[in-house]
Amino acid sequence: MTLNSFEVIKEHPILGVGTGDFPLEYKKVNQKNTPELPNATNPHNMYILILMQLGLVGLVSLLTMFYYQIKISFESKEESLRKIAFTLPIMFLVMMLSDSYLLGHYTTLMFVFFSSFLYKDFEKN
Repeated sequence: MTLNSFEVIKEHPILGVGTGDFPLEYKKVNQKNTPELPNATNPHNMYILILMQLGLVGLVSLLTMFYYQIKISFESKEESLRKIAFTLPIMFLVMMLSDSYLLGHYTTLMFVFFSSFLYKDFEKN
């Protein structure tokens, strides 16, 4: 799946093929390169999915979100909060190597829920 996906990414590196177009574009490449394998609707890697659908612009946007979460985590004066705020983006960055966890409702909701209070600046109020 990764090799087939990268073939599509090479053709559309900056903006990708568009949101939701992974199955169609993957099917075209899969029929050409590996017709004996089933078609996929998800490459089971969030970074490849984002690169294919949204290109480098999308990947930079996604990674920027995690960068700022990590940056904010270091600014906390409370050690336990700092550790948890650092762990959340690192955990998702690693997990998303094996699947598209920000596509699932439950894992996305968990990410948004924890982000909503871990990165709020309670110390300035």
